[in-house]
Amino acid sequence: MPNSISIEKINHQRRLGAEVHLQPLVPFSDPENYAKKAEIIGKERADQGAFFTNQFENGANFNAHYNGTGPEIWVQTKGKIDGFVTSAGTGGTISGISACLKNLNPKIQTYLVDPRGSVLYSYVTTGKCEVGINSGNAPVMEGIGIARITANMSKAKLNGAFTSGDQEAVDMAYHLLKQDGIYVGPSAALNVTGAVKLARKMGPGHTIVTICVTVEIGMSPSFTMIIGSLKTISLPLLVQQTTSL
Repeated sequence: MPNSISIEKINHQRRLGAEVHLQPLVPFSDPENYAKKAEIIGKERADQGAFFTNQFENGANFNAHYNGTGPEIWVQTKGKIDGFVTSAGTGGTISGISACLKNLNPKIQTYLVDPRGSVLYSYVTTGKCEVGINSGNAPVMEGIGIARITANMSKAKLNGAFTSGDQEAVDMAYHLLKQDGIYVGPSAALNVTGAVKLARKMGPGHTIVTICVTVEIGMSPSFTMIIGSLKTISLPLLVQQTTSL
């Protein structure tokens, strides 16, 4: 895992029995990159039954969402869905679901919401991977946004993309907690900001779907400290009140 990952997520993996290797946050081409390191360990321990899942390039990622999550959304909405939007990391979720929904109904609008510093917004809107179009500091969202196009992401069927900054995600995370009792982290909150953007674009009377993973580590103390230390992000009033107690 990248050594920038929150301690809660690291400890969660250890509690599940994983041997965690923390790697520096370096480009994918660097042999010390966490994905490259995982591949090396997988090969070294192949005789022990280990294997490298390669979730960025492995087509099983796409297939799981094309055959599983996509149909689940279609069934639960009874086919009455007008738009779908989510962020992307490996690209498996957005590609599998968008391809599935487009196959079921080509009129469904499928969109990406991308954090600052990622090339995916540029890729979807211009066909080029230019980070300058969606520039900014490294986002506080973990696991989404990427600097390359994976095999899974290349299969996505999208109508367009939105970009959203850290402040929007942080504000949405605490809005969901306060107004709806939904406890999510910044990446899921970013998805909801994307859903709001798509709803505003399509107008009233449309059903918009996104992905929200609610976890106990979503808005951890470390997350609060991270956003509180960034000068470009203001801490929501709700947090200022609770952290002063």
